[in-house]
Amino acid sequence: MNIEHLNLELPSWALPPSLSLVEEYEREFDLKLPADYRGFLAAHGGALVNATCPFMEPTPLGDVTPVDQFYGFMRAGRSDDVRQATRMIDGAPDVVAVASDLMGGMLWMKCTGDDAGCIYFHDPQQRWTWPDEQFRRTFQLAPSIERYLELRAAGSLPKKRRGYENVYLVARSFSDLVEKLVQVEDVD
Repeated sequence: MNIEHLNLELPSWALPPSLSLVEEYEREFDLKLPADYRGFLAAHGGALVNATCPFMEPTPLGDVTPVDQFYGFMRAGRSDDVRQATRMIDGAPDVVAVASDLMGGMLWMKCTGDDAGCIYFHDPQQRWTWPDEQFRRTFQLAPSIERYLELRAAGSLPKKRRGYENVYLVARSFSDLVEKLVQVEDVD
């Protein structure tokens, strides 16, 4: 897994990542993380990043999602701590927190089932429930969102499993996620 293109930065409030912290996390949630994510979390967890990742399915959010921070081990009480963020997920430990964006969206990893290891974006705005008029009032729509609305109106969106209505596939594994991430250059 090549992460050099991401220019990761460990914030000053993060605990130094370590395998012992990952093992403690796995014991607390009674889970075994996929090896690629486990290794990343032990070496780089908690890192800040400025990147985007394309979705693998039509979404009411556009073609890509921003990724601003990977969850890691933080001082007590911080919402960017991987343990705290995972506790907040309805469905944990089958689903764990991986990364976030500045708007409150989270990337989740499925840890059980036939899609174990897959990474999904959870939309905190629940845009799949919005009527078309709300999109048009709120945004100047990107072509990809227009296409999503057209597919929805035609009943042609890919079928989603129960409980997956508000999440969108971004990667089949953590390594796949890292390879798909595109560094965003800061604008002065």
